[in-house]
Amino acid sequence: MPGIAPRRTDGSSRCVSHAFACASTAGVAIPAAWSVHQGIITMKSFAFSGALCALSLALAAPAAPAAAQDSSYTWGDYWDVSEIEIIDGQEENYMDFLSSQWKKTQEFSKSKGWIKDYRVVANIYARDGEADLYLITVYADVPSAGEMARRDKEYESFMARNSRTLTAESGARGTMRKQMGSQMLQEVKLK
Repeated sequence: MPGIAPRRTDGSSRCVSHAFACASTAGVAIPAAWSVHQGIITMKSFAFSGALCALSLALAAPAAPAAAQDSSYTWGDYWDVSEIEIIDGQEENYMDFLSSQWKKTQEFSKSKGWIKDYRVVANIYARDGEADLYLITVYADVPSAGEMARRDKEYESFMARNSRTLTAESGARGTMRKQMGSQMLQEVKLK
């Protein structure tokens, strides 16, 4: 997930010189007995080795409990979101379609356990270039290609139409709406 760094699971720790180099760039004071050369801290005197060990343990101590903790989130359901712009004068016609055929297919998918829920959400303050409606379908898992092919056949049987006919019908709805795009989102559940 962009923006969320993966947690280390190998239990390894950073080397001491790297930790001190990070500390020096983060504004942590480094004793005058040490020198920094190309991001590596070296001791000018062997007498400071004990202080180095103590300091490295002090810097590493706060990281140990964080590494031992579970993540502060878990992954949840997937949400497919279709962005729809309704053509002027076609709102009632498109809502009729959603209330009948679209809802029928969503209820069929729900009865099969393929989806968990669905929603239609209106963008009340839509600006130019934004969708009027968002059609949301919620499901627990992304099916494999084989499972999708099996579901497509079952869906076509339920609708009593083949994929060519269903695709043509979708194209004909272009007189009522414009499909602006779609997104697949995944819920992040905070603990």
